Amino acid sequence: MASLDPVRCVPKGSARFPPPAVYSSLNGLDSALPVGIAWALHTATLAITFAVNIPLNDQLAQGEGSGQASARKAFEQKWTRWNLHRTWLSLASLVALSAGWAALGHSV
Repeated sequence: MASLDPVRCVPKGSARFPPPAVYSSLNGLDSALPVGIAWALHTATLAITFAVNIPLNDQLAQGEGSGQASARKAFEQKWTRWNLHRTWLSLASLVALSAGWAALGHSV
């Protein structure tokens, strides 16, 4: 079992995975484009998580105790907006990955 990063609660090195061409070249190139798109969308999701959401979570944790209501109000709108972007990117990634799976002749 992979060890977890205690601060981020994700497997260590989770952003390091081979490009989609490695997988699709093994099983036919029909899946290369949708799998590549899924990979790019998932990478964008992770980028938003690490660049926006986690720093906002850290700011909120540091602001606890001193004016919690104002800290929460400043945090919530920006965090929710970026979390919505992450949600749509993840959904689009799933759709693209499903298309790649179907291109290999598997049922979705």
